[in-house]
Amino acid sequence: MRGYAQSAPRLESGWDSPLALCFCSQESGIDRLASASPPARARSQKADEQKAKAAKVDRPVVKPVTLQSELRELLVKLKRSHPGEDERVTKAFNTLLTYLGNIVRSPAEDKFRSINLGNAAFQSRLGSLTGGLELLQRCGFVHDAEKNTLYMPESAVDMPKLHAAGEEINTALTNPFFGVL
Repeated sequence: MRGYAQSAPRLESGWDSPLALCFCSQESGIDRLASASPPARARSQKADEQKAKAAKVDRPVVKPVTLQSELRELLVKLKRSHPGEDERVTKAFNTLLTYLGNIVRSPAEDKFRSINLGNAAFQSRLGSLTGGLELLQRCGFVHDAEKNTLYMPESAVDMPKLHAAGEEINTALTNPFFGVL
């Protein structure tokens, strides 16, 4: 086919005629660009530039789906483990959201990445609930038995993971049917 396209006679109306373009359509892109008229070459280059510009557009961050489904299961487990205690569960979800939000806003602050497990406020809001510690550990907190704390090393701060966790917790707070089915 290539030889046929190259041996096609040049028509009187030039390379932009429909018949000439049919012959040229069998050539490779490089051959077409080299044999094209200057206006056609400029159009082709402009199209290539537009494609390159479109390729550089920021793509949304892909959410870690496995993490989200695991967090959703843990949140549902926490909610189902405490039937009739909707206010307490809501307070636990808000506490989780606060802990994670503080880390997202200030990842370098040690005080936001450390939770004293002996703290009475923590115990009443989240620590004494079934699945509360497990949720924090799934978000990246590590248990330190010596200090009786949960902490998140600065190197372990994973913003996409924290954002995904925040979205799931927010869904648990705002969706009235969360954990019902």
